[in-house]
Parts: sequence; C-alpha cells; structure tokens
Amino acid sequence: MFLFLLKKNKVTAADLKLDIFRKLDSLDNTKLKHLYGEFINIINKGDSIEEWEYLTEDQQLGILEAEQQYKNGKFKPNDKVMSKLRKLLLKNG
Repeated sequence: MFLFLLKKNKVTAADLKLDIFRKLDSLDNTKLKHLYGEFINIINKGDSIEEWEYLTEDQQLGILEAEQQYKNGKFKPNDKVMSKLRKLLLKNG
C-alpha cells in the first residue's frame, strides 16, 4: 500500500520520515551501522567531487593508479602491513 501511494506522489515528507524511522528502529546494530555509512556516503557524495577538484594532478593520478593496482590484486592486506609495522617498531623500539 505504501509503495502504491509513493508511486502516486501522495506521500508526504512526514509519512516518509515516519516509515524510515520505523524501518531503522527494527534493524540490528550491524545493519544499522552499515546503513549509517551508506547514508553518510550519499549525503557527502557531492562533497567528494569538490574535494577531487582541489587535488593536484599528481595526487589525482596517484589515487587512480592505486585504484588500478587494487583492482589488479596488487595490494597487501592491512593486517599483514600492520603486523610487519609492529615488528619493526618493537625491534627498533
């Protein structure tokens, strides 16, 4: 019923907010945190484009190169990097 009203543009902003709140209220903590991250990404989406424009060409190329390396499997998992770093720090302590 709600989707039918939404398609007919007969749903008010208050109706949408209440429905969203009810759905949020029923989520477990893990799903809520995931949704929060997605929500913040959507809100900040426009900002990220502006930030990109302020980067130098070298910075932009570096980011694009890193993305391509990641897609090609040329990366080290964070836990391995952190483990190696801990060992170096303890050794040189």
